[in-house]
Amino acid sequence: MARDFKTIGVVGLGTMGAGITEVFARNGYTVVGVEIDEEAVSRGRQHLETSTSRAVARGKLSEEEQKALLRDPARRRQLVAAEARMKPKDNKIQGGGAATTDARKPDYDNLFVLQGVDWNDPTVEEISRARGTHPVETIIDLSLENPDQVYVQPVVNERPEDVLGMLTHDFTLATFSDSGAHQAQEMGSSLQTHFLHYWVNRRGAFTLEQAVRKMTHDNARAFALPGRGLVKDGYFADLVLFEADRVRPHVPKIETDLPGGARRLVQKADGIRATIVNGVVTLEHGESTGTFAGEVIKGPLARRE
Repeated sequence: MARDFKTIGVVGLGTMGAGITEVFARNGYTVVGVEIDEEAVSRGRQHLETSTSRAVARGKLSEEEQKALLRDPARRRQLVAAEARMKPKDNKIQGGGAATTDARKPDYDNLFVLQGVDWNDPTVEEISRARGTHPVETIIDLSLENPDQVYVQPVVNERPEDVLGMLTHDFTLATFSDSGAHQAQEMGSSLQTHFLHYWVNRRGAFTLEQAVRKMTHDNARAFALPGRGLVKDGYFADLVLFEADRVRPHVPKIETDLPGGARRLVQKADGIRATIVNGVVTLEHGESTGTFAGEVIKGPLARRE
């Protein structure tokens, strides 16, 4: 039975929690934020004030006015000068709130301009040298040329061969899909389609059978999910029908269809015919059938009622 929620509780007011709070508040919900102490509450309030101030400022300019501002030589000089005042990059991995509250100068030689899915994208530094422009202006120009332009800065395992070394290890699980936690910053839903396209079809590092087993049977066994991971009599009919020689992910695109017009990255794929959940077709050629047959899967330690 559907329930009508009017008050939302958010535990933790860091960058992510503050963002969740802002989205719900903008859409008319009463939001109660919980933190460990008053200092943490103060930091969360600062996150919200900074974010909402930026949103108000953005709202005062149309998209065309924003583009005109980014083309203005004087504003560009200001942005280049601001970049020069940034702290130099150190050997600490920045993630989550630190990347926002204590931003460091980017390593442009490790900041890739995503143009495809084959791990051969140019860096901002390479394009800047070719164009004879400052990296800040290069990023501005590329983003004006393509509003959907995505930039990727690897923080660990930058080389494909390092990743391959881990994937071939017996204890490695080929799973993970960070598709909802950081919707405007990254899109991890392509792990499986990229595995099949890149590691199987392009590199030949795995056979199709090895890849399918790694992404299905091995994960079901590791997470103790009985009745899943194999096409077998008596097992749950959870299946993905795909064309082995055509499957490949698209480059992510930006959509603004979240509450309040918030942005998110959407990544589709070629070669996926259908998704079947518990014997029911739920997606066909990338479109929902309107039928939802999934259920919450609980591990053996979950409390049973």
